[in-house]
Amino acid sequence: MKRSGFSLIELIMAIVLVAILAAVLSPMIFKGGATVNLGAAARKLGDDIRYAQALAMARHKLPTPSSIPNPSFRYRMEFDTGTDTYTIVNDADNDDDWGEAGESVKNPSTGENSFSVQLNSGEYAGIEITPGGFGDSYLEFDTFGAPYGSGGKLTAPASLTLTASGETATITVTPATGKVTVQ
Repeated sequence: MKRSGFSLIELIMAIVLVAILAAVLSPMIFKGGATVNLGAAARKLGDDIRYAQALAMARHKLPTPSSIPNPSFRYRMEFDTGTDTYTIVNDADNDDDWGEAGESVKNPSTGENSFSVQLNSGEYAGIEITPGGFGDSYLEFDTFGAPYGSGGKLTAPASLTLTASGETATITVTPATGKVTVQ
């Protein structure tokens, strides 16, 4: 009589093989989650930069209030590396005090009247931001979409680097046109 089924040795070998595969593959699987979140954060930041640029360009078509001398209507992204936060604000009254009452930008994703994104928490936990290439920690756009930093109009590409679990993503803004690329 022939018996069908698995012997105890075959079951033990299968369990050992599964344990070895789990030990080898689990770091890759968990590291992949951080990479996915980093990529999502980089794409969001790139989209938010484009949003700030689009707001500035749309402002070009709106009437200028006569009460504001020499209006510039620029929109600015301010980066706080200490808290890994960025915000989008404007200076509608042209007094060089950005983001005061009435100068915040509405977040189209959440509907909030203040556009602020906190990295390194929630779904973006472990992600840190490092701005570079535009002087201070802000990037600003004029009504033609041209990018500016603290030193004036950008003359060389500016970049932001997001870092998580040893992986990096770079967002680059080109001078003159303000084209945004995410790598």
